[in-house]
This record gives sequence, C-alpha cells and structure tokens, in this order.
Amino acid sequence: MTLQMLGVQVISAVDGVEAVESAIACQPSLIFMDLNMPNMDGYDASRAIHAHAETRKIPIIALSANGDVPKNRVKALAAGCVECWAKPFRVEALLDVLGLISQNKEFDRAS
Repeated sequence: MTLQMLGVQVISAVDGVEAVESAIACQPSLIFMDLNMPNMDGYDASRAIHAHAETRKIPIIALSANGDVPKNRVKALAAGCVECWAKPFRVEALLDVLGLISQNKEFDRAS
C-alpha cells in the first residue's frame, strides 16, 4: 500500500536541503523525515524547518533504519520531531497518524 493509494499527496526530496525548501514552499500537513540524507541530515533539516514561523508547527516523524536505538530517538525528538520510527514501520501506525491529520487534530509530541 502506498500513500498515493490512500489519496495522500506526496512530495519527496533527494536530500535535507531540498526537504527544507519543499517544506517552506509547500507547507505540508505532515513530514516523514529520513535521518540519513546527503548534504543535510534529517536532524538538521528538522531544526531548520522548525526555525521558520510558517513551518514551525508541522509535525515531523523521523524515519531511520536505527530508529529503535534510544540515542537516535532522543536526538530526533530534541531536533523537533514528534516521533522516531524504525524502518520498516507498521502500516497501522501510519494509518493512525494520517487519521489524526485528516481530522485536523494536534499531534502531541512524543515524550
């Protein structure tokens, strides 16, 4: 199942710099941020996105092959991400998040 099959518009970026530029230009409802990217990693891209007033409140979910490593999770949350998921992640978790977004509900930051 892909996000497009669920009717979700997807904008992708090849690196962290493009992710920041796309977030500012498109102001999406939700961002899935890979933590390992060229030119600017996901941690720095998340901080940069949240440094702009117009993108500050966009929830960012960090994705990493090492997302279950506690230090990576702590670092992602400190960078402003609301969650840090290990890849591959559960489809149910994705559907839960999309449900929150579609209902315009606030996405609480993970603790």
